[in-house]
Amino acid sequence: MIPYLDASGNDVGFNADKGVCPPFHPSLFPLTPDHYLITLIQYNTLRGVLTNLLLVQVHLNPECQNALRIPLLHAPPDTPPPTFRRTPIQQSVDHEDWIDSVPCPTLRDNLILASSPSTFDQDEMCDDLCGGLYDGFDHVESRGLLVWSEPWLVSSWEISPGFAKKWAFLLKGCGEMVRATNAWRERRGEEPLVVEV
Repeated sequence: MIPYLDASGNDVGFNADKGVCPPFHPSLFPLTPDHYLITLIQYNTLRGVLTNLLLVQVHLNPECQNALRIPLLHAPPDTPPPTFRRTPIQQSVDHEDWIDSVPCPTLRDNLILASSPSTFDQDEMCDDLCGGLYDGFDHVESRGLLVWSEPWLVSSWEISPGFAKKWAFLLKGCGEMVRATNAWRERRGEEPLVVEV
């Protein structure tokens, strides 16, 4: 449960004896009923990312350790699947550890090459990866990635139209991921996503 906070961020609590609830103050997750599904999708993506981080043995910073308390949807396999086999670019170019958790080898390579030297804001991209889970809910449903099954499989991931538009340069050559996206879209009766790089 998200605690009630006053304007300075202090927990003002709830007085159950008097049935008094303090006035509403926006929290980090200002949900309205129509946003519950969006939050669940974002939450599942975060769980998928965390599962993959554990799978490839990326150690989180101490300030991120609370994220590991999120229950995982699927127990990761004992050994990383072939999709996580390190590419020559991963082996030869220094890069952020989180990139190793991306199940699509071509996307990993694109991320490494685009971040060395950096041509994009990695924090912004990571925020968009989970659909803006931590910064409110205005139009976030259209800019993230979605995960529908085992997160270590490329076929489990779907690229949102907003993510494809904003980050198209990172999707160059990621045909497997685009095909997976369109398979999920077809199941819902949606038109195929066209990624223009």
